[in-house]
Amino acid sequence: MANIKQRIKQDLTSHPTLAPISERLLALGVADYRQWQVDQHNVVFYRLDEANKRIELLLLMDSRQNLQKLLFELMLLA
Repeated sequence: MANIKQRIKQDLTSHPTLAPISERLLALGVADYRQWQVDQHNVVFYRLDEANKRIELLLLMDSRQNLQKLLFELMLLA
């Protein structure tokens, strides 16, 4: 986990547009989040708040998990 935090702090803050818009979320009707494969099994979903110059992290998950099921369980997708 420390390695992931370090990569987010270094790579994502330096290059906030390094990841494309998430096709997995786009298929669920969510269009403004990016998907970044941090390492072999971990993916971060985030969006850019350009007005406030912030990166908003939505979710860090194991890429082998079912995204739709996880979002329903977390009540992020209704």
